[in-house]
Amino acid sequence: MLEPDVGQVPISLIEGLGAELGQLAQMHSSAVKDGRRIDAAVLEVKYAEKFAAWCAMQRIAAADDIVSLEASRRALALRINWWRELNYLDAEPSELSSAQKSIFEGAELIPRDWRHANEVLSLLPEFAAPQCGTFDSWNASFMKIEAVIKLLLEYLRKALSQFDVTDPKDPTWHEFRDETHPDLVELVELLEKAWATAEFSQ
Repeated sequence: MLEPDVGQVPISLIEGLGAELGQLAQMHSSAVKDGRRIDAAVLEVKYAEKFAAWCAMQRIAAADDIVSLEASRRALALRINWWRELNYLDAEPSELSSAQKSIFEGAELIPRDWRHANEVLSLLPEFAAPQCGTFDSWNASFMKIEAVIKLLLEYLRKALSQFDVTDPKDPTWHEFRDETHPDLVELVELLEKAWATAEFSQ
């Protein structure tokens, strides 16, 4: 019987249900070892029911993580594009730039020109240019974060499909735990490190 560790699932963890599944797996192993076949069968049914619920919860959590990462990715791209424009700006444009239009897309109140937009953005801390480093170093950090997020999203989408498999005996679960999950853990750690070392996060 597959025993999902606490910490096995990517990013969002339903700790209580994961721990309960672990306890049921241990109880099932003991029943099998002691030859208590009826108890083992009862525990197996209970485990399958809990496992299906665990899959449903984890699928929701993984979907939420995907939405959050995609939003973070878009927000960071808006920031780096604005800093790129400020870095290479020779003269103040009269019209809204493409970077500014992207930032204000969907807003009810749109600045009238480039200078007005610049004044508005100066009031938003996330668009203020970092106090240390250069644009090249900011862009290098952005590229690193972007690459990790892209790969992490691929793995999360794979996990999303895996959580549709509610049969704990399905062999794909062993592959998920032994191969996909360790890669997910490593990617999450890489992303945390990339954000922590980026100059625009200081």
